Amino acid sequence: MISLRVSLIGTISFCAAAFFGASCLAFDNTPLTGEWIECNGRYIQGFKLSAKSPSSRSGMAESIGTKTLCYSNWEVKGDKLILTGLSIGNRTSSEFKDTLKIGDILVNQRGNLRYHKIQHLSGTVRFADEQRSFTPSADTPYAGKQYWLIDPSGELLAEFVNSGEPVWEKELNCDAIFCDEWQKAEFANKYDGTLKLISLK
Repeated sequence: MISLRVSLIGTISFCAAAFFGASCLAFDNTPLTGEWIECNGRYIQGFKLSAKSPSSRSGMAESIGTKTLCYSNWEVKGDKLILTGLSIGNRTSSEFKDTLKIGDILVNQRGNLRYHKIQHLSGTVRFADEQRSFTPSADTPYAGKQYWLIDPSGELLAEFVNSGEPVWEKELNCDAIFCDEWQKAEFANKYDGTLKLISLK
């Protein structure tokens, strides 16, 4: 069974916050809080951003899926997210700073790392010939849309095949990321975007 939370998948680990110091521009950063991961095959790496306390102008950050980069805190400057932490090597450690451009996704300065926010969704999954879709529930912000579904685990496809039905549906609660920059198959172009499953509930 797929893990209930992304923090339980594989060897994901979190590094506790280690130090403070940077300040944050005074505007609402609430949409940034949550878990952000890379679209990188089966490997899940990224960071978790916690909300700022009333007495602080920066927030806490934790690492996901890596023990060598230990994020500690975050701040916002203009359209940039600044992450600081410790880089842990063989008997050595050093402070580091990452700068990411803020948008629907977070992109590093070289453009080779793209982080997507984990969404907690409920809805209906539907499998059929050349169809792998997810339709969010009516009470979600994504109601009325339908997404092409990527399930790296293959578990849903196995359930569909084992059902013996030409069209198979299932109500689903899941953690997932939107990854529209992924190339979609020709028959997936009619969908509102691409959704990659991270874990099922």
